[in-house]
Amino acid sequence: MYKKFTILFLVIFMVISVIGCSNQNKTIAHNTESRIITSEGEYVKELNFNEVIYNCTNIVVAQAIDEEAFSGSTNVYRYRPIENIVGSINENEIYVYDSNIQGFSEGEKFILFLEGYESSLYPHTIYTSYYDTVLHLNNDDTVDYLKYGGISDNKKFKNKSEVVDFIRNSHSGIVKSTINAKSKKLKSNDINQLVLDSEYIAIIKPQKIETINPMVQIAQCKVTKNFKNILPEDILVTLPAEAEIDKEYVVLLNEVDGGSYTISSINSFIAKEDQKSFEKLLNAIKNNNITE
Repeated sequence: MYKKFTILFLVIFMVISVIGCSNQNKTIAHNTESRIITSEGEYVKELNFNEVIYNCTNIVVAQAIDEEAFSGSTNVYRYRPIENIVGSINENEIYVYDSNIQGFSEGEKFILFLEGYESSLYPHTIYTSYYDTVLHLNNDDTVDYLKYGGISDNKKFKNKSEVVDFIRNSHSGIVKSTINAKSKKLKSNDINQLVLDSEYIAIIKPQKIETINPMVQIAQCKVTKNFKNILPEDILVTLPAEAEIDKEYVVLLNEVDGGSYTISSINSFIAKEDQKSFEKLLNAIKNNNITE
């Protein structure tokens, strides 16, 4: 049963986080029929440049900071945003989960074509390169095509200004410039608001844990006490990497597709032994008249 739920959850989790997604982990080669062939032999429709622009939540000029291995063939690349072209990134740093980017080194500039996702298990927005598209800018702002995905029209631009002008004047219409919150992440740091907005509040004890990546674990847990709504006695929960077997945690949860659960916010996972935080949560439950 646990194996069955684990496989089910892994599929769900990949949809939620889109880290290491199929477009990024497959070897892409062009053919004469305006299609691409993946390493699995599948045929995938190519997109033209306008379609790529439309499907990005953010397009930004950014400067490379550093990179580190994450999971499998996926690395996490840290950038400093310089100029928003599509959407608005206000953070001083962003984290892009991607397969190998040749030429990535500190100080180099890139035009990033991004999809952004929120997850309750990550302290920052998750970005991935849409359709494997990354443009490298030389010192004179001319463009290198090191990673140009499966774009069928193969538009070539001489420099950054031409790229930016084309994107901003694109006939694609309104771009999809909102971040996808597919995991029901609650952004509030207010414990009272989290108590009200979370579907379940309970004490759980992990029995088995499987590491998904350096930041996320999936745990088969016993529910030892319910505070808000009734959970099954045994549940499958995604938890931060610091979760340990047989240690009790107070969690604020939301249900995800497939009958598993995830914490509703990065602040919704409290070790029961943390008496100060535990008491604060109990007071919030009492003050908001929350019952099973």
